[in-house]
Amino acid sequence: MGSGKTSGAIGYMNAHPEKKFIFATPYLSEVKRIRESCSQLKFVEPSNKIPEFNFRKQTHVKVLISEGRNIVTTHQMFKGFTHEILEDVRKQGYTLILDEALDVLEASEFKKADLDLLVTAGFAVKEQGAYRATGKVYEGDLLKDLIRYISTRDLVDMGVDGINFWLLPVELLSSFSEIIILTYLFEGQGLYNYLKINDIPFRYIGVSLEGGNYNLADEPDYVPEYVANLREKITILDNKRLNRIGDDKFALSLNWAENHPEGVEQLRKNILNCYTNIWTGNKRGGKMWGCYAATYNGLKGIGYAKSFVPFNCRATNEYADRNRLVYAVNIFMNVGMKIFYKQRGIECNDDAYALSTMVQWIWRSAIRKGEPVEIYIPSRRMRGLLEKWLDDLSKRKEVKT
Repeated sequence: MGSGKTSGAIGYMNAHPEKKFIFATPYLSEVKRIRESCSQLKFVEPSNKIPEFNFRKQTHVKVLISEGRNIVTTHQMFKGFTHEILEDVRKQGYTLILDEALDVLEASEFKKADLDLLVTAGFAVKEQGAYRATGKVYEGDLLKDLIRYISTRDLVDMGVDGINFWLLPVELLSSFSEIIILTYLFEGQGLYNYLKINDIPFRYIGVSLEGGNYNLADEPDYVPEYVANLREKITILDNKRLNRIGDDKFALSLNWAENHPEGVEQLRKNILNCYTNIWTGNKRGGKMWGCYAATYNGLKGIGYAKSFVPFNCRATNEYADRNRLVYAVNIFMNVGMKIFYKQRGIECNDDAYALSTMVQWIWRSAIRKGEPVEIYIPSRRMRGLLEKWLDDLSKRKEVKT
């Protein structure tokens, strides 16, 4: 984070006008940045406001791809690319640049009864534990959203307590001649496991800084100057009384929170104590705290409730003025996701997953500008992961600027 990955990608695209690019990012603010920074490449954002394309983004993007135009769009739009669109992508030989890794598995809220109804009516089939569309035309309204979803991706039935996941279609990756993923701590992300499952080869590259310009480099050897002093820039709260709540390995996990309402209340008091007594003189707008959506109501408090940032937030500069942080979670991979990967021969690393998620969240704060931050991490496990990571970084002797 903060090493200039997006700037390097912008430099790469501008240096290769002969290529055709699709740039997919989680946030609309980055869409504008790409269009302005690559003005000569004339990037187009698919729109649902153009009558010529029946006010549909998918119709617009299909025409743009058939014309070989450079496209910038959001992850959400990109994940909806149909088989027909991807066939055009393959023919045109596009390069895909992903700003942050895509989610491989997304929880589904559709009910098994509705899915089975589609199978009975011939609109879907269930093969090898996954529901997929048959292509039969559905002219109703009640289940049109469900049919639209399974027309672009499989719905995997885990066979455990009704757990279903939307699965990233492998052709969403295999249709491109080249893919560049802009991310960090990749081993802790689902896409890393997904590439291994599908035998898709990949290699690590990096970012270099030459003459004030960021460029993609064959070797991941560039380290921002401020990284050498991160251990001094990040102050982790060392308070035995406030940290006691997270001593158990599984304390502050989602399962713990659901079964320990008294613990959630104590954690709320700890956070309030942190912001009102431990950290004094905090400037307005300098707070940032994260937790599970399920524990938000139990943890929010006067003076910091509006400073909430979801615990898995990434790829935004919106909170770069925040310097007093609370990370009130203990992250473990979803059980259903673990089962999915294990069934395919992949043993997931909970610690790598937790560290990747936490560090990405921390880098939404003022630390991304090299400014000092203070952070309360009540979970001993999560605190230990961050401390080890910081220690490992501080041991890197060669810092290139």
